[in-house]
Amino acid sequence: MVEDFRFLRPWTQMLPQDFPCVLAVVGSGAKTTLIARLHREYRREGRRVLVTRSAPGPAPAGDFGELVETDVDVRQILEREGSAILERAGVEVDLREWAECVGAEVVLVEAQASTGSLVWPEAPPPALPRGCTFACAVANLQALGRLWSPEVVHADPGQTDPTRRVEVGDLLASMPRSTTGDGRLEGGVPWIPFLTGFGALRDIDAMFSIGRELWEEHGARWLGFGELLGDERRDLADRAGVEDTPAAQQFLQEDRIYVIYPASVDSA
Repeated sequence: MVEDFRFLRPWTQMLPQDFPCVLAVVGSGAKTTLIARLHREYRREGRRVLVTRSAPGPAPAGDFGELVETDVDVRQILEREGSAILERAGVEVDLREWAECVGAEVVLVEAQASTGSLVWPEAPPPALPRGCTFACAVANLQALGRLWSPEVVHADPGQTDPTRRVEVGDLLASMPRSTTGDGRLEGGVPWIPFLTGFGALRDIDAMFSIGRELWEEHGARWLGFGELLGDERRDLADRAGVEDTPAAQQFLQEDRIYVIYPASVDSA
């Protein structure tokens, strides 16, 4: 199984590098934590980053800079601080064109209002903004094996089953599907499935198996996964659980975010 995949290193190669870019994060289960990590990577590069949301609800919480309300404020604060938060952008605005106007090189958008570790397909769809150039679809591996409930699965109350446990098939069903054959979502947006809480799975071969399913059935080009739980103590505990695995010792690095793709791509 391991030999069928390759690691993309550095993993940041999968991020958009044509600026300005608009990167939407959808799904459920550490969306804000992933946004924080993406924010950090782009700020390391010296990019001017704006964080906002297109779905209902408050702006993503985090150390993203000053909360702004007007275009003038956005431009001034980005020029001065390099980072800012906009309460809500809305889906009717072309965010890429708008970003160019206000001087933002990267716009990170929380594009789905959800709670829990994964989103059931019948939940309201994500609000991908106009001008979106890339999407990360998030689900949390911590959901596997847990009792089906609104706290775990973001879904309508009528779908709650108190005796059912979340399985890998449920996690896969929460992910989008590319119907174009080129790894893009509706509207031509390239995307990557991103599974958080890898330490909860503690099985890198199982991760490769999930990756194969996403490649073959969902049209994904890559699979991202990481130990993003939002709690440093749990992160350390989970890392201790996988470090004893030979496969983990061979492949996992200190970056704690990994992107894999089928080995067949290199030989094509």
